[in-house]
Amino acid sequence: QITDPGMFSHVKDSVVLVGSAAGDDFVYYRLQVGSGLNPRTWLLVGEDTYQPVQDGVLGSWDATGLDGLHTIQLQVIRSDQRVDAAVLQLTVDNQPPQVAILSPLHGEDVNPRAGQITFLADAQDNLEIQRVEFYLDSDLIETRYQAPYAIPWQSEPGEHSLRVVAVDKAGNQVEDSIEFTVTP
Repeated sequence: QITDPGMFSHVKDSVVLVGSAAGDDFVYYRLQVGSGLNPRTWLLVGEDTYQPVQDGVLGSWDATGLDGLHTIQLQVIRSDQRVDAAVLQLTVDNQPPQVAILSPLHGEDVNPRAGQITFLADAQDNLEIQRVEFYLDSDLIETRYQAPYAIPWQSEPGEHSLRVVAVDKAGNQVEDSIEFTVTP
């Protein structure tokens, strides 16, 4: 069995596969990967391994440059030529999201209405955004987990910096930042 990462996890770059490949009549195990939910072709991940593994690292898969659904197959070959298999579907996402601060604008002099300003950002990803973080003057002030990515802020006069970080389910991240001034 493969215990980590979990089924349908979002992964990127190099993926360490953890689990168990052992049991009676164990001869060796192999890891294979294929594209899609039911791959037509399989590529060997690493080499056949002749040492059983119990709750440990089975191997590492280099998913760099790949995207989309992939299936990992663990095969344990027994001395009677029986093959036991376990499969794991993973979503590979090596593309960072996109983020842009829509309001306020960079360099803008903001005159707040009723002392409040709304920070507004647009975040997009080829698969799925996990969260969008808003930092004002280097301090995290809010995290949003779904659109719209807008937060109200009780304004304070002076010069400020706003940084917005978008993170996708695989942990890829990107940021945008601006500076603005609040005038009383």
